[in-house]
Amino acid sequence: MEAHRAPDDEIDAALDAVLSPGQDIVVGQGNGIPSRLVAALARHREQLNGSRLLVGWLLVDELPRLPGTEITTFFPSGPLATRAGMERHRAAYVRRSLNELAVGLGPAGSLPVDVVLAQATMPRDGRSSFGVTVDYALPAARRASATVLECGEAVPWTGPRTTIEVDGERVRACAVDAAPIPTAPAAGGGASPMARELLRWIPDGATLELGLGKWAGDLLAGLRDRRGLRIHTGLAGDWLFELEAAGSLDPQAPVIATDAAGGTDFYAALERSDRIALRPASFTHDQRLLSSLPCLRAINSVLEVDLQGRVNTEFGTAGRLGGVAGLRDFAGGAAANPDGLSIIALPSSSRGRSRIVASLDESRAAFAADLVEVVVTEQGSADLRGLGPAERARALVAVAAPEHRPALLEAATEVEML
Repeated sequence: MEAHRAPDDEIDAALDAVLSPGQDIVVGQGNGIPSRLVAALARHREQLNGSRLLVGWLLVDELPRLPGTEITTFFPSGPLATRAGMERHRAAYVRRSLNELAVGLGPAGSLPVDVVLAQATMPRDGRSSFGVTVDYALPAARRASATVLECGEAVPWTGPRTTIEVDGERVRACAVDAAPIPTAPAAGGGASPMARELLRWIPDGATLELGLGKWAGDLLAGLRDRRGLRIHTGLAGDWLFELEAAGSLDPQAPVIATDAAGGTDFYAALERSDRIALRPASFTHDQRLLSSLPCLRAINSVLEVDLQGRVNTEFGTAGRLGGVAGLRDFAGGAAANPDGLSIIALPSSSRGRSRIVASLDESRAAFAADLVEVVVTEQGSADLRGLGPAERARALVAVAAPEHRPALLEAATEVEML
């Protein structure tokens, strides 16, 4: 690393050294997206000609236009969050879970990877930590021919299992004052009806996985009264330290996650913490491991649930919105766990539309209905375990918004579900 270089000069030199036409390039995602490296790709269009760029959760406003490059995403978001955005960038969606990506891009995987662009800490004793975004980026970097790291002192060191050797050739570190994107904690308004329903399913000593959902902030208030909770989740956040301060967590159990998102104080605390261990998604999202965790409660949000119990995680009213990400991994692990529960939480309606729908087109069903065991709305809980088709439909209609129940019952009758 040459300290006298301007940050953009250092980035351009590193990219010049590793990019060539026809490569498969993997980009880190989420709060640890290497935004300076992504922006710099516009200056290297010729070297990217014929290449394929894999991106995930984009917490940036802009994505460079790269006419000669094929863009693939498993989680349409940010500039790719709308049909128009996907078309503008000529991007394609591929349905893959985080575990499938981490395993497929990892050392023994079969998914192609030549170059990785990621955010990381400044090197310490010749190694850099991948900070708040470990998931598939670190396994891919361990296999790629070349990796370029966007580094900064504000990126938290998240443990020895998140590191890679920086040798200046295969792995290059660029000192550019990188920092993870700060996000506000989930706002909570107290014990909402949905939070109260969710708490019914979470006993003391449960192992929790919490997905992204507006209910998360409300749920936190009730979880403070639980004891002996274990955390094995995809995304760690500020709420972990709140639960620890409340005495809710099992003090002997490490907190396991693959990514982290929070405010700047949270990232500083993450650096100092010996409680939170980030690991690649090939470990955190492994269904064999998840199926063995004690009292696993995997709680996730979706866009729609149909009367069979199938879920839509990908399509909104304006087109494709999101992907399966880690939901399928955790739902599958929890459903296979004799001591676990796969729980889906969603509001019963939104903007006058029912979120419980009669039937999903096969292409919109993210995974089989048997991976959904409990559906929770503010109207109550539908326990689908052991139910036949007609019983499942009735249970789901009962947690739909009251004004939509007659139409759902009529639709179920028409297709002979009832």
